[in-house]
Amino acid sequence: DDIVDKESGLCALARVLKHNQGFINPGDLASLVVVSDEEDADPSGRACLDALIEGKSDQRYVDGVCEVASTRLRYRRAIANPTYAKCKVDFDSGYSYRINYKTPTTDVAYHTKSMLYDQLKTEVTYYTSQMKYDQLRTNVSYYTSKQVYDAISTPVSYHTKAPTYEIPQTSVKYFKEVESCVIRDGAPTNCTYTYPDFTILLQGASGANCDAFVAGKLPSGALYNKAGYKPVCSVGAPLARSGACSPTDTTIQNCQQNYSAIKNTVLTGKVTSTCDLFVASRLPAGAVYADAGYLPSCGTKITDAGREGACSPSDLDKENCRTVYTLASSPAVLNGVPGTGQTCLQFVGTNRLPAGAVYSSGGATYYPTCSAGT
Repeated sequence: DDIVDKESGLCALARVLKHNQGFINPGDLASLVVVSDEEDADPSGRACLDALIEGKSDQRYVDGVCEVASTRLRYRRAIANPTYAKCKVDFDSGYSYRINYKTPTTDVAYHTKSMLYDQLKTEVTYYTSQMKYDQLRTNVSYYTSKQVYDAISTPVSYHTKAPTYEIPQTSVKYFKEVESCVIRDGAPTNCTYTYPDFTILLQGASGANCDAFVAGKLPSGALYNKAGYKPVCSVGAPLARSGACSPTDTTIQNCQQNYSAIKNTVLTGKVTSTCDLFVASRLPAGAVYADAGYLPSCGTKITDAGREGACSPSDLDKENCRTVYTLASSPAVLNGVPGTGQTCLQFVGTNRLPAGAVYSSGGATYYPTCSAGT
């Protein structure tokens, strides 16, 4: 075949590389070696095409040029009947191809006609009507109420206490022996000795027997029994501690209760009988309630008048519980007017005034009052 047999191996290789994603993947660095005994550079072989356009016909084409992905045909003689129009590709032998052609057309100019007329119209002037009325309104003056009380509190002075004790300590002066020798032929000679002293603080009281007290307690190298260089004990500064203690504990000293300076706090309410009953279980942690000479004491009650909020005459920390009525700064405006023989309270009902309005509390003095509105 003069098309398929044309040497176009390079083009075939290019198509293989283009479509075989399993051979070379994006990002690979590939080296390709082509070994051939031909000048393998003909790109026109049909084996290089990505797609073939096949046509079935026994008619020969006339002077046609076929290209990949498109076809361009040039005709040299007119065909009277376009139904049988064919073309021949001059290098084709034994193959036929499908071709496209256009059927000859003729442009025809023509006219259309339509009916026209004038639409008659009439302008009409007209009126509309609507009902109008005056909305009757009533101005209603009303009161609001709130509870007010005087908050009561009492200043209280009290003490706290904490047990403290001391751990006795003993200051111990001890010595070490320092040897200084000359080494001759690997043996020490002409040795001299010095005895520097050190001081350490040990917990506990040494008593009269310092040797027994320090036994096994001194740092490494300390001399215990060398004449003239035995440990010497003296009383050291004690360690202060806080916490429970017992006067019979021989390992400590000065076990005692320590009372704080006076502390002050304020408790809500007032003293109704005794200060002891008033403060019972109400003081801060550590407060002393019953130690003689350190009892709590109550001062004069403190009054914070005019607080707003719910209250009851039985509240121990509140006095002068009362309800205060205030006339609203501007009346409410309600649609309509009271009917014949209807009172203002009946007209407004119990839910038409703004929130907080008083309808019946406090007697008739604070009932709503009505007047004509605009």
